[in-house]
Amino acid sequence: MDDAMGRFARKAGIQGGMCGKVLVTDGWGRVGLCILRSMAKRNIETTIITPNPAPLSSFSRYSSEEILCPSPALDSKAFLAAVIRLLKKRKYDLMFPILDTSLILLSDHRDELSPLVKMLLPSRESVREVYDKSLTIRVANEEGVPTPKTFFIHDMVALKDVASKVTYPMVIKPKWSWIWNQNRAFHRRPGYANSASELVSSYEVIHRDFPFPMVQEYVPGPNISVAAIVNNGEPKAVCCIKVHRTLPVTGGNSVLRETVPPEPRIVKYASKLLRRLGWHGVAEVEFKVDERDSVPKLMEINGRFWGSLQLAVDSGIDFPYLLYRLAIDGRIQPTFNYNIGVKERWVNGDISHLLAVLRGEPKTGVPRPSRLRTVLQFLKFYEQNIHYDNFSFGDSAPFFTSLYRDISTRLFESLSRGSGFEPLDQAM
Repeated sequence: MDDAMGRFARKAGIQGGMCGKVLVTDGWGRVGLCILRSMAKRNIETTIITPNPAPLSSFSRYSSEEILCPSPALDSKAFLAAVIRLLKKRKYDLMFPILDTSLILLSDHRDELSPLVKMLLPSRESVREVYDKSLTIRVANEEGVPTPKTFFIHDMVALKDVASKVTYPMVIKPKWSWIWNQNRAFHRRPGYANSASELVSSYEVIHRDFPFPMVQEYVPGPNISVAAIVNNGEPKAVCCIKVHRTLPVTGGNSVLRETVPPEPRIVKYASKLLRRLGWHGVAEVEFKVDERDSVPKLMEINGRFWGSLQLAVDSGIDFPYLLYRLAIDGRIQPTFNYNIGVKERWVNGDISHLLAVLRGEPKTGVPRPSRLRTVLQFLKFYEQNIHYDNFSFGDSAPFFTSLYRDISTRLFESLSRGSGFEPLDQAM
């Protein structure tokens, strides 16, 4: 390899007789590890490209090869160049982009990549409609899918008018979670406001880097998502997941989640959206069931593998392998049966959740969890049908490595500099 892409490999003694080969981008975290294990069970060799010199996959007994590559978030031009060079030198059956940054970039450059490798992607227009949240809301409204009350702001006069009329708390949500500036991607989570003055001041801060974010009502209630594989708009595999705890506390990456029975309205709404988008590949459609009226309201659509992928696999639907088969065969048998009540816990994130609650977060008008209840829930390390992210019997090194790295590194930084405790393994 050249200077832009360094190579290192770990051999697992399972490579003889490999019957396929896949390339995984951004494979340094939990999702990459899940894909690696899924492929290894079918004797499919996995190459992971990563900007991290010590990805979780490299500690797995199934690891075959990791390749150092520029980050798509830190240098998109170098990332694309490195991927194209690799694909010109090697043959892969399929490429899995994991993070939003790489999926958006690879989608934009599909004309250069499609002669080199298969990728299951919807149209460019569909990708834009999913990642531009203002377009997602408009598509949902056209399809009759309930959404939070949303205000599209076009100038500061309109903002002040909205601020004087709405009920708080309100959410300030960037239209794009990621934006690029000079080959570098910048990310922003939603902000929260508890008053008119706070809405205006917080909006102006976000607006400087993420122009004209949406203003949206806060929806109290549980988060339920529909994880799916879609073949040209038709869902072929579905798993419904309820989120119990998140990081940040106000919402984000799930740290404890559970499979639940398919709720007819939620599955219907998700299917309508995916058909309208003509989606092709994997997707996660997130809803909140509004505790005020019991109506599921669309939060967002993720057009890639979701952070709780391992839960879906442990419940009986092997999404990575099904996606592989869809790419190779052009179709898969519908798979809608999975085990209900399976729980998955991301311990690293749950530690961060616990510390955040003990610090008094969230410091917004959003309901704050009880410290005592949070501690007691955190201490429940054994429950029926509980699984742990990164952990697998016979392949436990990634779990303990990840836990050690996060606790030793991030806790030290938090104590020494007063910064927030945020896990290194933020794959999603």
